[in-house]
Amino acid sequence: METITEKNASKNESLKLRTKYINSSEMMLGEEIFGKAYYPHSSTYLKKSRLLNDIVTSFYFLRSPLLEMNPAELLKRLFITLTSPQINRLNRKRHFYLGNKELNYLISDYNNSSLNERTVEIPIALDFLMQKNPAEILEVGNVLNHYVDVQHDVVDKYEKELDVINEDAAYFRTDKRYDLVISISTIEHIGYDEDKKEYGKALRTIRNLKSLLSPGGKILITVPLGYNPEIDSIVKNHSEEFSDIHFLKRMSIMNHWKEVTVEEALNTRYGDKYFCANAIAILTHVSE
Repeated sequence: METITEKNASKNESLKLRTKYINSSEMMLGEEIFGKAYYPHSSTYLKKSRLLNDIVTSFYFLRSPLLEMNPAELLKRLFITLTSPQINRLNRKRHFYLGNKELNYLISDYNNSSLNERTVEIPIALDFLMQKNPAEILEVGNVLNHYVDVQHDVVDKYEKELDVINEDAAYFRTDKRYDLVISISTIEHIGYDEDKKEYGKALRTIRNLKSLLSPGGKILITVPLGYNPEIDSIVKNHSEEFSDIHFLKRMSIMNHWKEVTVEEALNTRYGDKYFCANAIAILTHVSE
């Protein structure tokens, strides 16, 4: 596969440089790409002071639940967050497996992605993305835009950004049909984390998105397990047909992930042993 060069940017914009569509191994070169070129929320002086940057990032990451934590939990979260640079360096050349495919972990300082499930979700998503024409891709949830320049359609009910379609994914309709519909840790929030809770809306959304596929089109959905009971029920009871389902479980504080059985994945709880997802489901389907 040919290497795709990074987008040109002026010196003043270098910290906000985003890569174009690139394969997983190229993206995971750590400082060579993300460490030096992609600090979307860091100013130049923060970039130069690694410790200060770590402290600011840690406060950003912990500020919401700070007052709700007991001292032990607070120390645990602070330790994990402050060790993010070390985890990045150690994981730079490591990889994980999804089926028979070997993928490199995501190395990115954005939103502490190296400390949570994004470290595996983004490489999986980009691997799918590389196989399709951006004009024929729909993303549900504005996620990939924070890691690479996107040229595909994005539907997100809440994020008000340029070129994002602000519609409810459960009811989104268009005459266009897509070769790939992709959603990264978004479906579990639909009908669950909204002002009006609606059990069954996540399943309705999945079915609606599948209806937007062209013949032979693919859908890729990643969701955390042990978070939304409806999602766990869909997976456990096979409430919706998928061509393939894989499960990844976080195995260590270093954020290493391993493919496991459905029983082992469903036996985890979100935020239990490790912060954020402790297991995720990767749901794929090919339309007829």
